[in-house]
Amino acid sequence: MLRYTGHPLVYVCVAALGSYIGKQDPASLTAEDLYSAARFLERLYTQPGPMQNLIRGSVFFNAGYYQPSESIRTAYVQRTLYSWHAQPPSHTKEKCSFCGGSAAYRANREDVPLLNGRHVYNFSAQGRAGLPICGHCSLALHMLPLGCTKIGRGLLAVHSENPHITFAIADRACRALLSTISMNSAEGITALSFERTRFIEMIVSAFAEQQASGDHSVSGYSFSNYGADPMIHIMTIDSGVAEWLGNMLHHPDATLTAAWARLVAGAWDARKQPDQALQRNAVYEAVLNLPASARLFSAKYLRKTRHFGLMALFCERILDMTPEQIALLRALGDRFAQHARLKRGFFHDFTRIQEYTPWRRRI
Repeated sequence: MLRYTGHPLVYVCVAALGSYIGKQDPASLTAEDLYSAARFLERLYTQPGPMQNLIRGSVFFNAGYYQPSESIRTAYVQRTLYSWHAQPPSHTKEKCSFCGGSAAYRANREDVPLLNGRHVYNFSAQGRAGLPICGHCSLALHMLPLGCTKIGRGLLAVHSENPHITFAIADRACRALLSTISMNSAEGITALSFERTRFIEMIVSAFAEQQASGDHSVSGYSFSNYGADPMIHIMTIDSGVAEWLGNMLHHPDATLTAAWARLVAGAWDARKQPDQALQRNAVYEAVLNLPASARLFSAKYLRKTRHFGLMALFCERILDMTPEQIALLRALGDRFAQHARLKRGFFHDFTRIQEYTPWRRRI
């Protein structure tokens, strides 16, 4: 009844729905599971509280969940959460834009974040307002706040073509949110800071828990559907960088993993915020610039660890160097080190000369 469609937001939402029910495989979700999720969302969104404030401000702009009229609320809930089992015949000839199934209605910004508003035809497919959507994708998309993490003025959704990684991150976000709202905190849902740091932090946690090697790229979508100021920022690490992260976290050489952990631990900026969940991490944010800034990353961060195995793994996975090339660099480095022990002036010049021509002459 539900499946991973390949669309990033639907992918995350299906994972969040599975997390709430307790089933990772969407194919195992039953009609009763979908009814349970729909009833839960109905209670969660139509009652005043932190979740209604969250969806009003970031996700479902001007939605029927929080309208004063009971008839409007009821009609909206039936259309978005329950139309998967009773699709209106007037729309069955249209195909869902997300999964290709029979559409139940045409969605707009009230139903799916970042679409056009109601009756807005500009830049709409086929010159018709809204996008056709089926009841299953509609229900799944309304799980979106539970599969995301609140950061700044919006939400952060993380997607990978590896379903285990997507599910692990959505599951952690869902559990954290359910725990927060169960405590009935008067302060509401805490917004984290530094979306780039949080994005890599989530990936690292998922790789560590799933014993994953990172064979797929991972993307983060930081978005807000708020009023007249919607926004989206997209962050991506490619499959090569993801594989490097996964291999580093599960490397058989424990000293390599420990050296990376020390590097990350020393990169947290605790000057203004004692809570690490609200701090920026310089190393994590630099990872997002790979592989383009590989030279700067190795010089600024990896060299500090003084661990050749860590540097060798970086050269192999990020710079695509062969074992023979890495061995040659090791031999060359050993010869430079041996010479520097005999002539300290060479080491001083070798590490401080900034221009290539005099540096080459010194060598």
